[in-house]
Amino acid sequence: MPARGRFREGPFHAWLLRSLRPGPGVRVGVGDDAAVLRLAKKDLLASTDSLVEGVHFAPGTSPRLAGGKAAGRVLSDMAAMAAAPRFGLLSLVVPPTWTSSAVRRFVEGFDDRLRRHGACLVGGDAACAAGPFVAAAALLGEPGARRALRRAGARPGDLILATGTFGGSILGRHLRFVPRVREAIALARRLPIAAAIDVSDGLALDLHRLCRASGVGAVLEARAVPVSRAARLLARRTGRSPLAHALGDGEDHELLLAMRPSGRPRLVGLRAGVAVRVPLHVIGRFGGRGVRIRDERGRERPLLPSGWEHGAGGRG
Repeated sequence: MPARGRFREGPFHAWLLRSLRPGPGVRVGVGDDAAVLRLAKKDLLASTDSLVEGVHFAPGTSPRLAGGKAAGRVLSDMAAMAAAPRFGLLSLVVPPTWTSSAVRRFVEGFDDRLRRHGACLVGGDAACAAGPFVAAAALLGEPGARRALRRAGARPGDLILATGTFGGSILGRHLRFVPRVREAIALARRLPIAAAIDVSDGLALDLHRLCRASGVGAVLEARAVPVSRAARLLARRTGRSPLAHALGDGEDHELLLAMRPSGRPRLVGLRAGVAVRVPLHVIGRFGGRGVRIRDERGRERPLLPSGWEHGAGGRG
């Protein structure tokens, strides 16, 4: 079949059988009606996410990058739970505009990203239809620490801990972000982490979600928010402040965590160690009524839940 020929399911499935090697715990992988997987006697975690051409990535984007993003989104969900990812599933709806070569590169990008985090692709489905390219990904995992983290669990007085930097993801990080899987497991094992969330839709919006699930308020310190270089560059184009981009752009896929105050001394050691290789920032505290932000002069105002609302527009 020509490398750039129109996508057909039969040759694609034959390529999958030749190309995908099984990973640990895979008794039966691609080629049967269902995969047979082996897990120890632990909780099973499952996450799903969808990727739509023209919404989550622009037409013309490298298929490998787009496939990596599809995997990264479910990997980041696992990170929010301090879970160790194991097995991925991928279902595709392929339009006539996509060639076999492009679909293969998408799958390779997906599987490669999973394998970098200890997981592998074990099955899925592909169908042809008019419209945009759509990928529906699923990922199974197991707790990487004593228990799976949840959004519920923050208490008044807990510190708001954040990984990495925020804002300006549309300048490239929305396709190249690093899921914080290893970091989340290390933090959950070494610090009194009570709750966590993956910042996929915006720092402000996802902080609201964490507070709502935990039944607490929060005060965010504006000067402590780690604003990315991309957010500062984007601010020059848009006229919005770098902080506004950091609070509302979304697709950073960093983590927000609630940490008991007793963990602060150990946090200093982690920052200087090798267990967590991403910057860690204390950016506020849980407690009070509502979600607020305090400026450098000590003035507080309500923090609106700005960010990505599904159904309100698209990302490129």
